[in-house]
Amino acid sequence: MEERDRPSEDGKDEPPPSNTMALVPGPLPLENSETYIVQIPRDQVYRVPPPENAKIVESYRRPAQHRKKKTNFRGSCLWIILTFALIGLTVGISVGVIIALYNPKYPTFSVTKIHVKNLEQSINGHHGSGHSPEYDVTLQAHNPNERMDVSYKGAAGKASIELKKQKIAQGGVPNLTQDPNSSTKIPLILHGTKESISNDMKKSLNGKKPKSMHLKIEVPMEVKSWAKTVQKDMAITCDFKVDSLLGKKTKILSQECQTNF
Repeated sequence: MEERDRPSEDGKDEPPPSNTMALVPGPLPLENSETYIVQIPRDQVYRVPPPENAKIVESYRRPAQHRKKKTNFRGSCLWIILTFALIGLTVGISVGVIIALYNPKYPTFSVTKIHVKNLEQSINGHHGSGHSPEYDVTLQAHNPNERMDVSYKGAAGKASIELKKQKIAQGGVPNLTQDPNSSTKIPLILHGTKESISNDMKKSLNGKKPKSMHLKIEVPMEVKSWAKTVQKDMAITCDFKVDSLLGKKTKILSQECQTNF
């Protein structure tokens, strides 16, 4: 519809304002009615929401989503690290407990008894059948382990006695198993060697001075439990002194035993 200019009071036409609404009366209305035209300036019409507002919202939304994903990733990594750390700590504590409770301690030994048979006949030169010297030695073994057994593989063991650095007897070692924290007697039966006893040794055996002797035992040993087993080739050496070897009862005056692996 074509807009009409409204005349001013002095008869001149005045244009409507550019940025304001203008109410312009139309043609002469019918009786008791009026018609108005509403004109809205074009530069004040906007879309809802404006395009730049959508871009601003989108720019704020994307960093928030990125930060959320990054936070979730960091949280997952942290939980994984904590889980592995907890597993490692548990394993470490378990191993430490096993080592502390099942750390093998090796047995200790001492000579408690020695008795010699047929030695006097051998000294006097009787080497016939049934007159070979026999050395009965009793060894005390103590297992200090609270939770571990000790086994001696006697089938692969051997023992010997020396006097003045000369071997005078030898024999085997019995199979034996010790319970935890217990003491056991190990009997050894050693037979005199076929070598003749020298005159110097005869004088030493007949004399009243203390006799220094050397006992050596080599035997495989096993210290075991449900958690741990250790196998060692064990060598036991005992240097001891006795008052006499010819009497019915021999007294041990002093001794020193060592265990080597």
